[in-house]
Amino acid sequence: MKTDAAVVAQEVSKPVLPLVGGKCRCGYVFFPMQTFGCEMCGRNGDDLMPVTLSGRGQVVSKAVVHIHADPKRPPPFAVAIVELEEGPQIRALLADPPDVSAEPGDVVTARLFPSNYSDSESRLDVGFARNAPKE
Repeated sequence: MKTDAAVVAQEVSKPVLPLVGGKCRCGYVFFPMQTFGCEMCGRNGDDLMPVTLSGRGQVVSKAVVHIHADPKRPPPFAVAIVELEEGPQIRALLADPPDVSAEPGDVVTARLFPSNYSDSESRLDVGFARNAPKE
């Protein structure tokens, strides 16, 4: 059974949120976009071009945060390493509450979700949620 917060996360943003990453002339894909230098070959500047990433990936690992200093993001909430379809592994928030959020191995998509479910004026954050509820 999903909690009200989980339903909110799904309702706020059903479409997949594309992400802007980068691609080096050597073929290496990274996130976020930057022009300091390729982690694989060292090229920089114009050799690194912006590319739209799908916003789809798979959870590699997950951790639940129980103590957090920012009152705008009350715990508990879940963070994860997500491997995007295009290759980069990124640290990200999981959009649903920890008890129903994605687990390692789950396929996820980037979404906008409220940073504080109990505050109707809460800012929206980028996070990842399962493509479909687990049976």
